[in-house]
Parts: sequence; structure tokens; C-alpha cells
Amino acid sequence: MNSKKNLFAVLILFSVFTAYFSFGISNITKFVTTDEQFWHYTRIPKYWNALKDGKFKQTRINDKPGVSLALVSGPALLFANPEKQKIRNNEPIDAYRLENNDRFYAAFRLPILLFNSFLILYLFWVIKKISNIWIALWSATLIALFPILLGISRISNPDALLWSFSATAIFSYLALLKTGERKFILLTALFTGFALLSKYVANILFAYFFIALLANALYRFGKYFDLAGYFRRQTLNFFLIFAGALAVFSVFMPAVFLKPKHLYAGTIGFSSFQPFVLPMAVALFALLADAHFGKGKISRLIFSFLDKHKNIVFKMAIGFFLLMIAATAANWISGNHLIGLEHIDINARSSDAFVFGTNFFEKIFLEAYPFVFTLTPLALLLILAVLVKGFLGRLDEKYFYVSIFSTFITVYLAGGIFSNLLLTPRYMIMLFPMAGFMAALGLHSLTGKYADKRRYLFPLLTGLVLLAGIISSWKSKPFYYNYASSLLPQKYFLSNTWGFGGYEAAQYLNSLPEKDEITVWSDYRGVCEFAEFRCIIARKYDREKYPIDYYVLTRRGQSQINDALISKFEKTGIVPRWELFIGGRPGNYVKIFKSEK
Repeated sequence: MNSKKNLFAVLILFSVFTAYFSFGISNITKFVTTDEQFWHYTRIPKYWNALKDGKFKQTRINDKPGVSLALVSGPALLFANPEKQKIRNNEPIDAYRLENNDRFYAAFRLPILLFNSFLILYLFWVIKKISNIWIALWSATLIALFPILLGISRISNPDALLWSFSATAIFSYLALLKTGERKFILLTALFTGFALLSKYVANILFAYFFIALLANALYRFGKYFDLAGYFRRQTLNFFLIFAGALAVFSVFMPAVFLKPKHLYAGTIGFSSFQPFVLPMAVALFALLADAHFGKGKISRLIFSFLDKHKNIVFKMAIGFFLLMIAATAANWISGNHLIGLEHIDINARSSDAFVFGTNFFEKIFLEAYPFVFTLTPLALLLILAVLVKGFLGRLDEKYFYVSIFSTFITVYLAGGIFSNLLLTPRYMIMLFPMAGFMAALGLHSLTGKYADKRRYLFPLLTGLVLLAGIISSWKSKPFYYNYASSLLPQKYFLSNTWGFGGYEAAQYLNSLPEKDEITVWSDYRGVCEFAEFRCIIARKYDREKYPIDYYVLTRRGQSQINDALISKFEKTGIVPRWELFIGGRPGNYVKIFKSEK
């Protein structure tokens, strides 16, 4: 039976990766998102040139820092030459060698897609260590075919690797807590280091490890539990992981050896992480000191008290998250009938409208909104199911994991509130692998008791999970990154065009018989890279020398100039010559207007 189960797992994983690559490769060269130009033309070449020339100070290529992206996409420089791709001139015209587009963009993006596929395979293996083969299969399938994760994995952006490295670090740490196998110390440190090399926000992983360390102690606490031995091992493991992550960070960004402040800024000096550093350090040293010198007497006294209320503690974590997710879903599905928040734009970020125009309660709804509706309907329903069962049922290992992730996601979203920053789906990209695991736990919680009675139930459910993932990815094709759940009314959307749709707009303009004679202005990137016409994206240029024939206007571009041009055309009754609604949502548009000279 085990051999049959393993064979079935291999077949499902093969099917998952076939679907993943089929969707991922499709049209992978037919878009350009904002900021990719900086990575393709400047930052990635700069990193490898710095290593080649021994100018290690220049390995700090950005303040994100994005070094992991440079490492993974670096081989592209063997096949694509950024200096020859863009036609340089002294005019505001953006021009590119269109015959090289497919080779150029595929060279940078395919390595990311391929690399993340290996990390998804690792996630299957490590999740199986903390659960079972079915939960691991469902988790890997959900994660691989989440449209948001599939979409970001096709883009040359540090977030494309932040989600995968942070996920592998998180589940490796859970495997360390459960198995005690020392290899997971090394793996957690390795993946955490690469997550830090992706974006500094990955420092929040240390807060997650701290929460998981304490929660695991409380969950496993009992009369015969060696609390002192546990804290002695796990605090030392924590410091080893921290030191190992810093070592990885330093080796691959050797600029820190010349300017140690870069190491500080990228780790404990990161502004959003600083408030947690001192309390965590004090608590960890106190736990280690008590375990070593006091044989854990103080810790046992504290945990003896908490143990009497641990069901309440874990259920509170689950209950608050359940309430937040369910209320947010109900509010937007009902058209903002619970609490009206339509006046807050998704681009509000740190604007006065978000910071001062909403109260704390409203901010909770706004922060949870992108997370809830970037999930597929199946994932959302399964997460709600496991939260309800966890809140009402008996505490076991499954609901222990649910409580940890509920706490972490809540803390993450609260971080956006206290930082006065309205998070977008891209800013919460680290959370979606956790959501995939919680959804898998939800499916198991609903069906686990039938596994022995109906031997074909789990294989059937696995096939249905795979089919649901394929359907969600197919419906969002080719704009996976802009995915919004079908549960969300069409008048709402979650992500701006971010350059998507620019290729389609360029193709329309390229089809015009007068294409060689027209000048087009676009308010956002993604059009000029595919233009056979004169294309301008600059905000400042000689308007007399370059009279505009057509305007390409996008939701994101117009939001940056207070909808000035789109409002002007609409007020004068000028209709677009061509338009595209990303994901079928009219609010997320790309429109082409002909200039009325």
C-alpha cells in the first residue's frame, strides 16, 4: 500500500509541475512589469560585474537588497545582453530590439520559475515531515497553483523569491521543532539567509521562529516534559539559525565586510524589525539562563500557569483570525454593506486617506481584504473550515499549527496597521504558502475520519484539489499576478495593472496602418518595450517636438496623476479606441485614446 501511495504521490507531483510549467511558460515574454527594467539593465549585471572585477562594495545592488534574484537570474547574462537590448539615444523615445525580446525576457524569468519549482518540491518533502503525505500533496498543489504565487514567479522581482525562501525557512523550522533533526538547523539558516537576501522584510521570520518556539513549548508542556532541556536546545538552535542566516547574507553580499553597517541595516537594524529585537533577545537569554543555571524552575512556574489556560490561548488566536477573515469576506461579498470602505483606494498605502481617514477597526478590514480575496475560493473555504473546527474542537497538532499561522498572519497584518501602510497582495506574498498549508489542514480536518473507511477518498480529493488549481490558474491566464477571487464582486479589484496589458495594447497599436508615423505616450511601463511605433513614457518631454497621436492609460498610471487624463477624456465624451479589463474587472483597465489635436 505504501508503494502504491508513493507512486500516486509521484504521479500527482508530476501533474502539478506539468500544470505549473505550462501556465508559467505561457506568454512569459509578453509583458514587462514596473521595476523590471532596473533589475534587467542595471542591478543584476552590476552584481555579477562586481564579483568578476573584485569590487565587492558594489554587491549591495539595492536596498531591498535583491541579491538572491541576481543569483538566480544571473545566468541570463550568458544568453542576453542588456546593453544591446535597449536602443539608447538622447531623445525621450523608448526603443528596444524587438527581435530579441523573447530570448531576453525568457533568459531572466525562466530560471526563477524553474528554481521555485524545486523549492515547491522541497516544501512537499518538509511538510510531509510535520504532517502526512496527503497534507503535503495538497499543500504543494495549492501553493504551486495559487495564481498570485504563479504570477509573481514569472517576474524579475525580489518578491518572486521572497515567498519561496521564506516558506522553506518556516516549514524547515517547524520540522526542526517536531523532529529535532539537526539538519533542519542548517536548512532553516540557509533559507532564512536567502530570504534576507531577497528583501529585508524577511527579518520577520525571526519573530515567527520566536513565536513558534514558545507556542511549541506550551503545546507540548506536561508533567514529564523536560522544559529546561527544551529551552536549552531551542534557544541555542535559534542563535545558530540567526548566526547562520547572517553568514549566508554576508557571503553572498560581501559588501558587508567593507561596510558592516549594511549587515546591521539588513538584519537587526531594519526599521520594522527593531522594536522586536531587544525584547526577543532578552527573553531568549533569560530562557537560556534559567534553563542552564536555574534548571528551568522559573520557566516551569510560568508555563504551569499557562498550561491551565492553553486551550483558551490557542483558541483565542484561532478565533480572532477566524472573525477577521470571515467578517472581511462577508463585507466585500455583500458590497461593503457591513462597513463602507469603497472610498479607500487600493493605492492608499500610507496616504492620509488610510492613515487618518479610517479608524483602527476599519484598518483591520482593509489590511485583510487583499489577503482574503487573493486566495482561491476553495482555499478560503477550507481555511474557514479548519478555523471553525479548531475553535470549536479539541486541541491537537493540526490545530496547533493553525493557531501558529493564525497568530503570525494576524501579527503581519497588524504590522501594516502600526506602520501606517496599507498592504497590497505583493507586500503580503510571504503569507500565501502558509494559507496553502492551512487549507490542506482544513481538507484533512473535514475528511480525515473517513480515510480508513473509503480507501479511494484521499486520492479522489487530491485529484479534485489539482483540478481546482488548474481551473483557477486557467481563468486568471495570462494575468495570474492580478488574480482576484470569483467571490469578489466584479466592481472591486486587488492589484493594479503593474505593466500587465501593455503587450496587448502595443499589439493593437502595431496593427495600425500608420504605426510608423505615430507617437504614443504611455503613463506606465509595459507598452514601449513592444512598440513598433515611437513610444514615450517620460513625464517631461518637448510637447511641440513630439505631438502625441495616441495615449495609453492604465489604472496604476492614472492613480499617480490623480486620474487627470482619464477624467479629461471622459468629460469631453471621447471614448477609447481600444480597452482591456484585467481579469474582467472594469476598474483595472488599460485604455487607448486617440489625441484630439
